[in-house]
Amino acid sequence: MAFRVFLWVLCLCVWLAASAPSQVAGPQPVLAGLRKEHPRVMLTADSLRQLRRRVVEDEDCAQIFLKLTAKADQILAEDVVTYDIPDGVRLLSVARRVLDRVQVLGCVFLVTDREKYRERMWQELEAAAQFPDWNTKHFLDTATLCRAFGLAYDWLFEQWSEQRRRVLRRAMVEKALKPAMSVMDENRWWARGYNNWTQVCAGGVVLGALAIAEEEPDLARRVVEGGVKALRKGVGHFAPDGGWFEAPGYWHYATRYFVAALIGMETALGHDFGLSKSEGFLKTWRFPLYMCGPDERVFNYGDCGLSRINSWELFYFAERNGVDAPAEWQVRKATDNPSPLDLLFWSPPKESGSWSRQPLDARFEALDVVSMRSAWGDPRATFVGIKGGRNGRSHGQLDLGTFVFATGGERWALELGAENYNLPGYWNMGEKGTRWKYYRCRAEGGNNLVINPGNGPDQNVRARAPVVRAELQVKSPRVVLDLSAACSHSSGKLLRGFQLVDREGLLIVDEIELEKPSEVYWFVHTRAKVRLIDDGRIAVLRKGRKRCEFRILQPSTAQWSVGPAVPLPSSPKPKGSNPNNGYLRLAIHLTGVKSERIAVWMAESRRTVPIEKARVSLAKW
Repeated sequence: MAFRVFLWVLCLCVWLAASAPSQVAGPQPVLAGLRKEHPRVMLTADSLRQLRRRVVEDEDCAQIFLKLTAKADQILAEDVVTYDIPDGVRLLSVARRVLDRVQVLGCVFLVTDREKYRERMWQELEAAAQFPDWNTKHFLDTATLCRAFGLAYDWLFEQWSEQRRRVLRRAMVEKALKPAMSVMDENRWWARGYNNWTQVCAGGVVLGALAIAEEEPDLARRVVEGGVKALRKGVGHFAPDGGWFEAPGYWHYATRYFVAALIGMETALGHDFGLSKSEGFLKTWRFPLYMCGPDERVFNYGDCGLSRINSWELFYFAERNGVDAPAEWQVRKATDNPSPLDLLFWSPPKESGSWSRQPLDARFEALDVVSMRSAWGDPRATFVGIKGGRNGRSHGQLDLGTFVFATGGERWALELGAENYNLPGYWNMGEKGTRWKYYRCRAEGGNNLVINPGNGPDQNVRARAPVVRAELQVKSPRVVLDLSAACSHSSGKLLRGFQLVDREGLLIVDEIELEKPSEVYWFVHTRAKVRLIDDGRIAVLRKGRKRCEFRILQPSTAQWSVGPAVPLPSSPKPKGSNPNNGYLRLAIHLTGVKSERIAVWMAESRRTVPIEKARVSLAKW
């Protein structure tokens, strides 16, 4: 009897289990795994112990910490920030100052435990918390302040009174996180993943949300959820090989915020939602290094400034990829001009020389951008950076076919860089956009060919110039771009080839086939002194005792002219444009062109002129 009852109960249990709703595990809540203790955002108790040990045991880190301490002491004597939007648009310089001070003062306090650094940080935070707003109409400012407050709240959580924590939380919630949710809920603006704003804005608010996730669980969950969704859209721009479409300067801006967000999610939640595994992302450390010339300044096409890459996030890529080259690069930069994050994520190379053993050339396929050089680590090396790709993209100019060239310790062919962002219509990038009236945004303001110039855009605003031929890692590497679609005022075929002959000098060959006779300009910009010789066929460039020659090889009748970097007579001349003082423009001007070949050789004067190579068709390169 007892056995029958047992069987009946067993059968009933089995039937109930089978009849019950399925308990298949669904997606984990976005804040599942949240570390309960502070610090947890980019910093943990364990990494703090390592940091304190590092500044004692590692000589380089000890020197870096001395520099950071000196910087913190300087901040003690400086005024706290005030609400200031000098251009009527941006609070960004103020927001960045707050973030920089928070990171420096926070780092030095956590190592020394000296109250003066904590209290000076509080003065800064209290002042920013009292701002009337964090300028949400320019959300980069908002997100930067949110990140600063999030790190301050988390890193010094145990040091703040509950009253001070409440001040920090309220500021983040009302001035940043709630406004961010309105953007992400509506999937507009930076939440759509269209440029560097996504990494900066979504990354900044995610770090703030993680800091206060226990006190504001619902809001934090929604911010992290929305931020990850936005970041997932933005990370696609790194595919397939790590290039960044807004040039190396904006690579640095986007990537340092993105990596900070990834690290913050890992330390707070234990994972980064798989974002770091996105196609091309872990390869992206190659892009800024290959875009730097021998002087370690970047190929500054588009709105990129002529800066040197100093990126603490290179330590992240070194550690994740198990490679030394990015770490070796950044160790040198960090010891000269350190960030607190260099110290926090310090990952020195296991052996020296890895950077100098990297391949000499690189092509970033999605961008149609290429660099070629004669050596790494030699300031006198020969280097060329070449840009094809697409017009009309974020921070872009009409610059298909432009290039920079350096040899003998100088950059001789230069890009001018960005114009003033506050000029009227600067962000109007449509087919007839005002942006294309400004000299620096036009093809004539770069090192480009211009065909049949006029008052309108001097390249097709939506054109693409693909790399159609490339042979790299050889004695004389070469690349050919198809610029045909870029010609806005003509129809025909236009190819531009670059060859780094014996890795000593640059041969540029343009093959032009047009449907009707046309006017053609060939432009290159420099800051060197220029003297024309050989009936104008050779331009001798000098900077101090250094010398380079730009020699016209074809056509035989062409000559250089030299003048200021100003618009052509037929071009627009809007008020407020940069006068480009100190720059000169060399030009070749041809008329009645239907079929022509232009060949120019750039090298130090002692180099052999490759006359025969200049005659070879680009189809045979």
